[in-house]
Amino acid sequence: MILDCSKYVGPCRCGREHTLETKKVVVEYNALDKFDQYMDEVGLSGKRAVIYDTNTYNLPTLRHVRADQEIVLNAEGLHSEKGMIEDMMRQLDHPDVIVAVGSGTIMDFGRYPAYHLGIPFVAVPTASRPTSARSSSTDRKSPSPCRRRRSSSAT
Repeated sequence: MILDCSKYVGPCRCGREHTLETKKVVVEYNALDKFDQYMDEVGLSGKRAVIYDTNTYNLPTLRHVRADQEIVLNAEGLHSEKGMIEDMMRQLDHPDVIVAVGSGTIMDFGRYPAYHLGIPFVAVPTASRPTSARSSSTDRKSPSPCRRRRSSSAT
């Protein structure tokens, strides 16, 4: 499934106009095989830092995405704590985009520095089966908590 996020912005029945920086959401088996294509489609290029933990990085069936810099964090004792994340940030070599591959904890290690550096963040959350990695290309802002309902019709 590929979700075109442009359908979820604009005037809402709540009276506000919503913005959404998410460009594309891809949920499919072997999504990483087309990762570079998806990055090109949403205009994310430049120097890419990719963050993993050791558990994800060492999975024999996981396809690693192209990286200009890889940061592999020791999974043992790893948790989302500001000091740990800031320590990791010192390793970053001026990336244009940060990609996090793994669990929710790794998403925090990618999202926080991307936000503070003002650069795009791409989440590649891994499911219970490593071959079913999902890819979602996102930018800096989270969607509004207001949920906009759209009717659909066949054309």
